[in-house]
Amino acid sequence: MGIGGGSLPAPLLVVLARQPVQRSAPLALTSTLATSITGLVAYSLFDAFGIGTPPAAPVWHIGIATGIGGIAGALVGAAMAQRAGERVLTLLLGAIATATAVSYLLR
Repeated sequence: MGIGGGSLPAPLLVVLARQPVQRSAPLALTSTLATSITGLVAYSLFDAFGIGTPPAAPVWHIGIATGIGGIAGALVGAAMAQRAGERVLTLLLGAIATATAVSYLLR
């Protein structure tokens, strides 16, 4: 899917497959995790074998900090999702997807 591709499955699952947001979000995050791990391994190998323009390997301290923030956000988000209800989550997902699309169009 590439960079940002993990943001596509959740709205598609909600709209096209009629899946609840509480099920769609973890599935989308799983695809993002798979893409991230693949990129991490690939670019680490590129750097190790001198393929491409060095340095290709990840900047570990930034990656670890971002990962910790992502885990914390996932835990807080999961707790909030339990309280918010499906309607609120669907509206929030739609608003975020729309805002993202508009920001890309304005670039």
